[in-house]
Amino acid sequence: MSRQADPGAPHRGSEISGRIALHLLLGLVLAGSLAACGRERTRPADLTEEMVDAQITNLRSEDYTVRRCAARALGRIGPRAIKAVPALLRALEDSESTVRSAAGIAIDRIDPSARPHVLVRAEQKGAFRP
Repeated sequence: MSRQADPGAPHRGSEISGRIALHLLLGLVLAGSLAACGRERTRPADLTEEMVDAQITNLRSEDYTVRRCAARALGRIGPRAIKAVPALLRALEDSESTVRSAAGIAIDRIDPSARPHVLVRAEQKGAFRP
C-alpha cells in the first residue's frame, strides 16, 4: 500500500530550495561586507567630529580596554582626528602598555610628521616601560 502525501504539508524539496536560497543570499551579503572592509569610507565632517570627541572622552575611561580601543579608533579615523593628538600624547603615559602602544600608532597614523616628537616625549616620560 503506497502512502499519499498530505496536500497541506510542505514539500521537502521546497524546504531545501528555500534553505539554499537563504544561504546564497547570506553569502552575497557577507561577500559585499567583506569587500567594503578594505575601502576607505568617508563620513560627513560633523559625524567624524562627534566620533573623535567621543573617543577623546573614552581615552579617560577607567577601563584600559576602552582606552586602548579609543586610541585604535582614532588611528583608524586618521588625519581627520588631529584634535585628538594632545589626548593621545597623554595616553603615551598610560599605566597599560597596550594603551601606550595604541596611542603611539594612532598618533603616527593621524600625523606621521609627529613621529620624532612622539618618540622623544615617550622616552622622556617612560612610556616604553613594560
